[in-house]
Amino acid sequence: MAAKSDGAAVCESASRCLLGPEQSAAPLHPHAEKRFSLLDCCWVLCALLVFFSDGATDLWLAADYYLWRQYWWFGLTLVFVVVPSAVVQVLSFRWFVYDYSEMSASPTGDGCEFSTKDSDRRRTLPANGTRKCCRVCMWLFQSVIHILQIGQGWR
Repeated sequence: MAAKSDGAAVCESASRCLLGPEQSAAPLHPHAEKRFSLLDCCWVLCALLVFFSDGATDLWLAADYYLWRQYWWFGLTLVFVVVPSAVVQVLSFRWFVYDYSEMSASPTGDGCEFSTKDSDRRRTLPANGTRKCCRVCMWLFQSVIHILQIGQGWR
């Protein structure tokens, strides 16, 4: 560790300077170093397989009822499949809105509220509206994902 001309210490490691010597052993972002194992990947793939197969078998059953001209059971099956799925998608979209608005509320606009005493420079947005276009594209993409009823799987 070196020293500045005024006697203050200069750190080579940003986490050591920011957190202080008593907390320097803890990582700045505790989950940044974590790697996912093959078992984690298998669990996610299994969950997605069950999620999509459940929806597919429900729709298959509804189609079977329709083909057998049992319209009452066809309607009930669709109601008990579509209504819960729509509720989940609305809640998932609301979750996205909450996350995205919280991320956009930061001073830099990128979800990072980190600043230092000497950081006078702020990131400026391009004048051509690129940031606004990206924001519109993100909202459009998330809307389509949730309309197609795959927002839960996407999240």
